[in-house]
Amino acid sequence: MLFRSRFLAIQVILANLTVNPLTVARQDVELVVDGQGRPPQDAPQPFQNQAFQAGQQGISLQTAQMPAEVSIPSNTALRTWMLFCDLPPGGQIPRLQLKIRAAGQTEQLDLQEFARERLGLAVQRLGPRKALGRVVLKGDLDTLGVGVLADELDRLASERVVRVVLVFQSPARIQDYQLFNWLQEAANPGGRNQGREDQFPPLPTILRELHLVNLPSPGQAPPDPNQPS
Repeated sequence: MLFRSRFLAIQVILANLTVNPLTVARQDVELVVDGQGRPPQDAPQPFQNQAFQAGQQGISLQTAQMPAEVSIPSNTALRTWMLFCDLPPGGQIPRLQLKIRAAGQTEQLDLQEFARERLGLAVQRLGPRKALGRVVLKGDLDTLGVGVLADELDRLASERVVRVVLVFQSPARIQDYQLFNWLQEAANPGGRNQGREDQFPPLPTILRELHLVNLPSPGQAPPDPNQPS
């Protein structure tokens, strides 16, 4: 990827449930990154046509830029992309909060909590001394979700869990091939934290084993364990 700056592209549904038209401008939107606010931005000109993967689609950075204004008619909901560039570098996912002002009110969304809800995360500790962790994912795993997953693995490691089984249950999905490859490398002790540490969070060093169950191909649901292969 030639565009080395870290960015967040997010598609937001803006719903106007009032009887009057509503306009949301760029200056009404703010992404708070570790306590520092920034508005939606344009990608640098040389990278306008560069694309990222969203599910099975390739989206150009130009397409992901928020218009100067978004007009929402009464009792209507519209989708719009928002692009935020120059996020802090490194594999760790910073705290992210999206704020949108409209009609004299400010709506706030904690993106980590939103990602956790989308993951459908469930955690169990099993076995002697509870040293085995079983983590079940039932939703979409994207870059924000990886941060949530890494935080959960850190928490398990702090409780002396040394082996984790990561189970994907339908309708769980992995959003892109880079995440898919990162998971496979993470499950291989020889390749763990090698090569992609600058893009995704590192796994706890105390974690000796990570096993993947029903790992889905990018954009697809996990295989049905009850069906013959």
